[in-house]
Amino acid sequence: RDPNILNLLQGSEYEISYFLDDLMGFQVKARADIISSAGFVADLKSCAGDPQDIDYIKGEVSKWGYDVSAAFYMDIINKCLELNGDDYRIEKWFWAFASGVKQTSKVYQATDEVLRIGRYKYQQGMKGMAKAQAANWEIPNEIEYIDPVYWDREFLDKIEQQSTSPKGSNFL
Repeated sequence: RDPNILNLLQGSEYEISYFLDDLMGFQVKARADIISSAGFVADLKSCAGDPQDIDYIKGEVSKWGYDVSAAFYMDIINKCLELNGDDYRIEKWFWAFASGVKQTSKVYQATDEVLRIGRYKYQQGMKGMAKAQAANWEIPNEIEYIDPVYWDREFLDKIEQQSTSPKGSNFL
């Protein structure tokens, strides 16, 4: 048991939901794993890799949008606390990563930069939603073509070689 994770759990509330009628024109909800009146939220995450590897964790935070959900939830929770007249705000966001495979865990704190980036991402997404809502959710049917990435182009040569070889290329 990681003592840092256990310390986060002391004096905290679990699985608390917050509902806000208007965030950028939308009704929203946040559900915190762990919230403390000491001014932090802890979000519990499992991972397949090594939670002790900060570069791996940075990749997970970006890949899974944990920065977006942290900023989004933090803004919702703080607005609800303000509206309820509570005398504290959430100022810190922690992720507690654990791996059953590696049998390790580690706690990380989101930096202000990570939260700013997450906030920008969610606000851009909500602006896009507002635009779609204003258009009565009628999204233009714009089709774009995706060409292969440069490292896959070598397969086109191989396919061409197979189809013109004397033996044929029926491998299915």
